[in-house]
Amino acid sequence: MNPTVIFLPLVGNPERKELHGFLSRLHGGGVDQIMLYARSGLEVEYMSDDWRRLCKDCIDFARENGMKVWLYDDFNWPSGSCMNRVAHADPDFVAKRFVYENHTLRVEKMHTEEMNCTFEPFSVDLFSPGAVNCFIEMTHEKYFRWFGDDFGKTVSGFFTDEPSFDYTVAREIFNPDLVRLPYYDGIEEEYRTRFGGDIRERITAYCEGEECADFQYGYNLMLAERFRDIYVKKLSDWCRAHSVALTGHFYGDNSIYNCIQVTGDIFGCLDLMDVPGVDEIETHLSPDTELIFSQLKNAREHGAKHGMAELFGLGPCSMPYARRNQFIWYAAMYGADHYYTISHYDIRGNIKKDTYFSIFSPDSPDFYSAPELARSAERAAEYAGKEISVTFSLRYPFTACAKTLRDRKPVHYDALFKSCIAALNRRQLRWKLIREGEKTATEYTMSFGNGGITEEGRGCFFHGIPELDAFLAGIDPGTTVTDKSGSLADEVMIREFTDGTFVVLDTGNTERPPRDLILCRRGEKIPFTLNAFGVFAGESERLTRAHSLPVTPESYEFASPNLLRADMTDRRDFRFVLTEDMSLGFSIRTYERVPVTLDGKEITGKSIPDRLPECMKKLYLQTGEMPLSAGEHILSAPKDSPFLPDVIINGDFTCRDGMTLAPGRNHPVGAPFYGEGTLVFTADIPEGARNIAVRYDDNFLTSSLTADGEEIGRKAFAPYVYEIPGKFAGKRIEFRLTLRSSTAPLFGKLSDPGIVWGMRISDPEIFGVGNLSIMWD
Repeated sequence: MNPTVIFLPLVGNPERKELHGFLSRLHGGGVDQIMLYARSGLEVEYMSDDWRRLCKDCIDFARENGMKVWLYDDFNWPSGSCMNRVAHADPDFVAKRFVYENHTLRVEKMHTEEMNCTFEPFSVDLFSPGAVNCFIEMTHEKYFRWFGDDFGKTVSGFFTDEPSFDYTVAREIFNPDLVRLPYYDGIEEEYRTRFGGDIRERITAYCEGEECADFQYGYNLMLAERFRDIYVKKLSDWCRAHSVALTGHFYGDNSIYNCIQVTGDIFGCLDLMDVPGVDEIETHLSPDTELIFSQLKNAREHGAKHGMAELFGLGPCSMPYARRNQFIWYAAMYGADHYYTISHYDIRGNIKKDTYFSIFSPDSPDFYSAPELARSAERAAEYAGKEISVTFSLRYPFTACAKTLRDRKPVHYDALFKSCIAALNRRQLRWKLIREGEKTATEYTMSFGNGGITEEGRGCFFHGIPELDAFLAGIDPGTTVTDKSGSLADEVMIREFTDGTFVVLDTGNTERPPRDLILCRRGEKIPFTLNAFGVFAGESERLTRAHSLPVTPESYEFASPNLLRADMTDRRDFRFVLTEDMSLGFSIRTYERVPVTLDGKEITGKSIPDRLPECMKKLYLQTGEMPLSAGEHILSAPKDSPFLPDVIINGDFTCRDGMTLAPGRNHPVGAPFYGEGTLVFTADIPEGARNIAVRYDDNFLTSSLTADGEEIGRKAFAPYVYEIPGKFAGKRIEFRLTLRSSTAPLFGKLSDPGIVWGMRISDPEIFGVGNLSIMWD
């Protein structure tokens, strides 16, 4: 079964036929698992009979087609409030907190609507057994009453998303003027029993700047245990009692300090999940990412049979399949064998969530090659449960971080931990994360405290990374990846497994040319080519042949007229220039409509815009073809949404600079395009030719190839080498190479305007390929 799980936002109020049509197209692309997700744009009441109908329509389709369904346990996120209805159900379910202000400490209850968290209020006390029981009754129990017969069969489990006790206090780096700290009923008595003393006195001293390392440790330990036992364990016990799995991930797992501050004991929480998970939705590899995923790998080593990674959520929307594949393999190297990514049958929610957009959907032209990504994901998942071979263990510094949470002095241990990861990676030294108190048999074990790093076996102490790096320089990494000069290759991950297999993964964040590298392993030197974002696991395609003939396309064909977003996100008008007289059409957004004018006159749509993807058709109307004269024209609208444009221009034109339109597509190479474009070329294959192949260079567009009308295959990422059957030798063959874009060109070129989080980024794909050739032996 394809380990990719589709986040399926149920928005609007779709009919059964519409949902089944979309799910059929998803399933045809190799998708076997979906998660039903309530989010912004839903136009029925959450958890109502209408919501039940939408879920039932999806579950019915899944059951009939051998698919699996996961249930997201709240509306938007974070989990735990049922759209904050839990807080309204009983005043005792509203969170309380310590507040230190004007040298006075008090306990106060939140206002129900006070804290707006990711588009919805959140004021639920996740330390309260009654509140958590109420949440389960409003969500899990209701789903069981609706779909209990499918639990453990079609319905696989529940996904809980970023639950935390910190939302109700919003702790930041220590601010002496106003301090809010988590509170729960009974905490004062529990603290006195466990640690002695009055917690109010200790908090007052803490807020007034006194040295309070032991208090910080004890207090945070209590919060961690309470959250784990009251929220996570209750959900875990309920799911297991009802034959479904619990998955999801926790907030703040990219920082040890954050983990302690917002969930307490990350490992204790992950251990209670059947499919423990993490998220890396910014799609950027760094030591932060390694910390996130190493926690998951540790959970797998402590008995979890599966692991989950939520990926790609913040985009960018112009993400090539090569990048998706890289992250799936990266997640697999840390134990993830479920890969969650978002899809959309309708993108109306973008009007509210306008800082980012990601889509993996049949409505994206490049989805035609999704089965190739599915096959790669299945292969990656086979490695997820394997035991890794490492030389170093890094001990998770819970105590050091818990004791320095306020000031993060004398050392910022989270930063030191990540710098240690980076130092090991630079020297291709393999490592894993272990817990405090965990036994390990690795040759080197690094622990963090007393202002530095200690290698436990030898008692070596390092005040900082320069001293550590000098120590690491004398350690033989064993297996290495080098360039042809013998220097260690940068931005590669080497994973060796105890069963003798290995994986080499490119860990770069940007596109680059393929690299010719050498794997030095067990006395052998194995040359291989590593593409940007690529994977090498011992097998690689032949990239060359004895003979090669460059090919020039003879013609270009496009499946539909061109589309151009009229970008008014940073201004109220869009100016474009026609090089000649031509006719254009305009798709005008009708969902939360704003008036649109062309050259000062309002224009409106009248028909369904067949040129737009299905996920947008219900939200727009299309004008007729409008004859326009050569020269400048101005579209105007009072407000534009980055990922739900007011206006999309369409017609038979080429546009290279985002504003100048020339008629036709006679010279499309190098120009942005949306949809499908085909390069047509012919070649005479010599008699007796063997190992025939078509090759080209690219790593952004998916493609497919036909030879005399017979489909040869599909490609989702480099290397783009199509093996041609020998029966074509000795013939003149017409080849048709079809390139497919993502949805990104629909949104134009957007850049991140410095928003707090999210990725308002879109880079339109450019039509064309490099070094197209026919090869043979």
